[in-house]
Amino acid sequence: MPRTRAHSVRPPTPDPLTPGELDPIIVAAVKEFRGLTPTERATVSARHGADGTGPRAACRSCKFPYRRSAAACPNVVYLNTGSFPKALAAVPPTTASRPCRICRAPVTVPASAPSGDRPLCDSCQDQTSLFDSDDSGPGGAA
Repeated sequence: MPRTRAHSVRPPTPDPLTPGELDPIIVAAVKEFRGLTPTERATVSARHGADGTGPRAACRSCKFPYRRSAAACPNVVYLNTGSFPKALAAVPPTTASRPCRICRAPVTVPASAPSGDRPLCDSCQDQTSLFDSDDSGPGGAA
C-alpha cells in the first residue's frame, strides 16, 4: 500500500508588494498597537526569506534587492529588531533630491529618475532666458 505524503502548510500568498514595502501583517499589528503573534511572525518570516544567493539575492515576497549595505528586507529588520522606525529606515526612498541645473537649489525628483538628469527648480523654470529674442527690450526693434 503506497504511503501518502504529508503536505506542508504554506502561508497565504499576499498581493505583490513593491520592493521594500512593509508586509500588511506588520502594518496591521502596528496600527493596532500590538506585537506580532507567533503565527504572524512565522508567516512573515516564511514570506520574506532570501531568494537566491550572491549579488542577485532578493526577498522572496517583496523583491527587495539584497546588497552589501542592506542585507535584509525591511520586514526581516522588523522581525529581528521589533522596531517599526528601524524597519521604515530600511525602506528605499521613493524620491531623491538633485541640484537645480541653474541655481543649484535642491529639487525633488522620483528615485527612479536617471542620476545624470539635471532638473530645473520651479523658480528657474519660470524665468525667461537671457538670450531669448523678444523684440520688446531696449535694444530690440519697437
